[in-house]
Amino acid sequence: MSEVKLAGLLLIIGSSLFIISAFAMPNVAKIYMEPSVEGRLAIVRNFSTGWTVHNVLFILGSTLTAVSLVYLVTKSGLAAVGNLWLMAGAVLVLVAVIPWDWHLVLRLSEPDGFARNIFPGWLFVSFTLLMLVGLGSLGIGMLSTPFPGWLGWTHIIGAVVLIILSIVFRDMPPFVYYIFTLITGILCLQEGFLAELAAGNAPLP
Repeated sequence: MSEVKLAGLLLIIGSSLFIISAFAMPNVAKIYMEPSVEGRLAIVRNFSTGWTVHNVLFILGSTLTAVSLVYLVTKSGLAAVGNLWLMAGAVLVLVAVIPWDWHLVLRLSEPDGFARNIFPGWLFVSFTLLMLVGLGSLGIGMLSTPFPGWLGWTHIIGAVVLIILSIVFRDMPPFVYYIFTLITGILCLQEGFLAELAAGNAPLP
């Protein structure tokens, strides 16, 4: 298996783990819509195993995805083709995982603390901003690589729109970010993309 295919497969696995965690346990996920402290406490206490699995999958998914992006960019030669934008984007996504995983470890160690909303807000805010800027940077870099142009523009426009929505609503469900990385991973397995990358050709239309 080529390094690009391996990176694509790991991206798919990491992104899928994150998305699955967001939707596979509705009894746990409803905590994000629960307005009362008492209701959130009841969820983390009554579904403690589900809460643990939910957050562990988030950690595994986000970390594997970030590492896979760096691996893809550095091992495939895409960083050279896409100048510094791709590398910067992959590094920003990797750095974004630090405050996010920190936040998740707090969730695991102090479930009641999450229910009471006492964790530092900057952890989630930092993750959101770093992740969205990283996705936008990846999109710019993709425009000068064999990745389809529509994928690059989807990253750029999507990042801008999500930043605006995050500011307006002061929140953004993180699973949305991993739709971008999932699509990227799928494209890394396509023979047409691999052929273009191997040939060092101009961006695909």
